[in-house]
Amino acid sequence: MARIRHGSVAEAMFGVMQARDAAGLTPGGPQPDAVFDRMLPPENDQPDEDKLRILADSMNEGTNASGGDAEIPAGVTFLGQFIDHDLTLDLVSKLGDEAEAGLPNFRTPRLDLDSVYRDNPDHFPYAYDRNFHFIVGTADNPGDLPRNSAGVALIGDPRNDENMFVSQLHGLFLRFHNFLLDQETSGGTASEEQFIQVRAAVRALYQSVIVSEYLPAIVADSVLQPMVDGFWLGALPGPVDWATMPNMPFEFAAAAFRFGHSQVRSGYRVNGSKSAGLFDIGGFNPVDTDSNVAWNLFFDFGDGAFQKARDIDSNVAQALFEMPDRVAGKDGPSLPFRNLVRGQHTFKLPYGEDVAAIWNMPSKTHTKVKAAGLTKSPLWFYVLAEAEDFGGKLGPVGGTIVAGTILNLLLRDSGSIAHTGGPEVPGRMNQVARASVAEVAT
Repeated sequence: MARIRHGSVAEAMFGVMQARDAAGLTPGGPQPDAVFDRMLPPENDQPDEDKLRILADSMNEGTNASGGDAEIPAGVTFLGQFIDHDLTLDLVSKLGDEAEAGLPNFRTPRLDLDSVYRDNPDHFPYAYDRNFHFIVGTADNPGDLPRNSAGVALIGDPRNDENMFVSQLHGLFLRFHNFLLDQETSGGTASEEQFIQVRAAVRALYQSVIVSEYLPAIVADSVLQPMVDGFWLGALPGPVDWATMPNMPFEFAAAAFRFGHSQVRSGYRVNGSKSAGLFDIGGFNPVDTDSNVAWNLFFDFGDGAFQKARDIDSNVAQALFEMPDRVAGKDGPSLPFRNLVRGQHTFKLPYGEDVAAIWNMPSKTHTKVKAAGLTKSPLWFYVLAEAEDFGGKLGPVGGTIVAGTILNLLLRDSGSIAHTGGPEVPGRMNQVARASVAEVAT
């Protein structure tokens, strides 16, 4: 589940947003259907933190940056983070303190780019110019996010500035909107109707990218294809009764959809002249022009230049065990340990082996679990370990939770591509990146 750290710039900005929400000034407060709930009953018999710490530490891949590469572009990792921030925002729970079902979700339970648009310019005035375009860049770097005089990003979700890569990915969507609006108006004055049409087009392409590019990149085909087939027919297959499932399950937000932490590399080539660690550049700070991302290094432009994401497995890059204070806050620098504590102690998630048994799926317990003195796997770890037997992609338990939740949200949204048919040509992230780069150049 995507959260913000206490005492951060992001938290301060969300405080302002919450005040506006309470006053009815923005649509960003929790909606009636925007709560976290359970797919399965809670598990009260949970391991102590010492054993969770041992398990987390066993996941540290150290300085190894070459083993376990997937065949998918590195940008898929940050697209997943962007999607997570578009779907989930928990401002209430605290690490280790038990949370109850019905926890409010401060994002809309739809893949509607709420984190970008925040509905419309009237509700989000500081992000737009007077012609329905997003304000982009700064005086020092037109490729950066828009920022105020203190360097704070003026965007719909401050978490999308927590590392340089998701920050610049957010900027791609701002510029893609502007690019399409300029095409619609031939560079002239835009009307509100044209804004609405372009917003719908951007959302449709985004959803198409998720169904046709993102999910196939992360979920094993044997798991995904029956679900996609059912999706286009209007009903997802079992064993889960999706009609009774919550919009945003704890099992998704606090465990399965955190699989992307395993795909992260400790460092990346940023552009033709610069390489950097995950948190070396940006992170709630302005980005210099020489640090702008070259997107052919992160998505497939057909030139063979893209870097690869890591396989989904039970290893996590060392950088995520050593997060800087500006990102980690008081919950500590080890993200794997925090994930385990949040999943098992805060949300009392069931063990992975038990989920597999309930859904009549095969299961096995990883040697790292046994070495930590545990007999069953915390759900987040289980999802990662399961992927090791499915070519570095999500297997039956993880793939069912992730793909099923996302596709179910689209089915429940009458305005989604599930009901409109979507773009004639499946969406690709390189379309967004190419158009956005062209918009910057002009």
